[in-house]
Amino acid sequence: MSTGQKPFLARPMAVLGAALGLASLIGDWAEVELIDGTTASVATIFSESLCGITYTLALAAMLTMVAVVVFGPPRQRSRSLRTAGFVLTGISLVVLAAIAYLVDIYPYRVKGYSFDLRLTMGWGLFAAFGAWCALGIALLHYSPAVRRPPGTSTEGAAAE
Repeated sequence: MSTGQKPFLARPMAVLGAALGLASLIGDWAEVELIDGTTASVATIFSESLCGITYTLALAAMLTMVAVVVFGPPRQRSRSLRTAGFVLTGISLVVLAAIAYLVDIYPYRVKGYSFDLRLTMGWGLFAAFGAWCALGIALLHYSPAVRRPPGTSTEGAAAE
């Protein structure tokens, strides 16, 4: 593969990240296991309005950055946009890890009962982790075109 070509993994990972991001918006983030063994949805991303809005804005910003870097015209692709995407990915993964930790340790009390039920992570939270990882990998595997000074070529260096 010559310098400046995009690796084949960037675009499929960007599409996968977008699909998982959509799934994370509609999926259950926390479930509670009931006494009879069935599970019931307790929380989606929009259960807490501030968390839902913040996550949706961060996901929209990340999808925009990935779309411009991977699919956009060459003049709009920049290292600073890619770096901002890496920072947003890191922050979002740390916040998601904190949410997953809190879901795992938080006892869920049902009104009128004297016992605590255990919360488990729902598939929407797993989809959120997958979305941010896939979008970060798409940015990581994208290699911007390298500008060469006029008069130089890669064929001459390979022949020597």
